[in-house]
Amino acid sequence: MKYTFLFAGLLFACGVGAQPMTEPLNTRPALLSALCPFFRNAFSFSGNPATLGGGGKLMLAVAGERRFALAELGSYGLAARLPLAGNGIGIRVGQGGAAGWSATSVAGAYGMQLGTLAALGLGFVHTRSGTPALRSGSNAVQAGATIRLRPQALFGLSATEPLPRTGTKEAAGGEARYTMALGWEEPGQWMLGLELFQAGDRRPALSAGFQLLAGKVLRFGAGIDTSLSSMYVAAAVPLAGMLLQISVMVHRQLGPTPGLLLSYPAQ
Repeated sequence: MKYTFLFAGLLFACGVGAQPMTEPLNTRPALLSALCPFFRNAFSFSGNPATLGGGGKLMLAVAGERRFALAELGSYGLAARLPLAGNGIGIRVGQGGAAGWSATSVAGAYGMQLGTLAALGLGFVHTRSGTPALRSGSNAVQAGATIRLRPQALFGLSATEPLPRTGTKEAAGGEARYTMALGWEEPGQWMLGLELFQAGDRRPALSAGFQLLAGKVLRFGAGIDTSLSSMYVAAAVPLAGMLLQISVMVHRQLGPTPGLLLSYPAQ
């Protein structure tokens, strides 16, 4: 088990703090597709709460994975996008950890459409982590905005700020994160996503990826994340009105992470 904690520490050192251990890494394509409405799923609002704005349907998703070479180090998540008065609210619950250590998180957000070109969103995240004998919690707020540059292109900005309990931000166990992203899509055919972000005191990092529909049945995707020194590949197929995505994220040092994501509807 000592190797479990060794690898868990290495994960954080490599930048997993930019995407919590309670949020499966195989949701990364959903974050990149947040600015591409046709390709969104219920996890997409984690990238920018403003994407909840405007009319939209009910979305549900569940994701799970085992991290790298460690069978006991995994994470699981549930997410929902609920229509509300012409806009939407998002709810996400996550759990992750290893033997003797765990982390849980609960997030909620609301997005509002402003005319035809812009949207704003606000969210809140509560996280608890530690051993059964000693656990601590932290809170953070997230704000986001999107602007439609062209019919097929959206530009987004988002910021996440930790809320200190007492004293400094470090005492709250969180870090600030600022993101600038661009999404370009041809609905029903393909999408491209690009995200530049700064988390804590680390260097700016880049995440980029694409998704492609083949024959309106199969969906393929791939991307990179420099904060994690990793790349991923994914494939998805319709299943009983839902979409089943199988993905593998490959880390330069820690190997592959297989994951499953099931989302509704199968758009």
